[in-house]
Amino acid sequence: MIDGFRRGFFGHSDVSPWLSLAVVGTALLVVSGIAVNLLRIGYKIRG
Repeated sequence: MIDGFRRGFFGHSDVSPWLSLAVVGTALLVVSGIAVNLLRIGYKIRG
């Protein structure tokens, strides 16, 4: 994500912006999947 800001401000980055976007998108999907799974099974939810 930092490299994306660098690309936006300076027009230069170390890696492809598409690679950065893919890494952030993959991390979002993994973390969202874990969160949805924990909500589905009710982990540590008091009832």
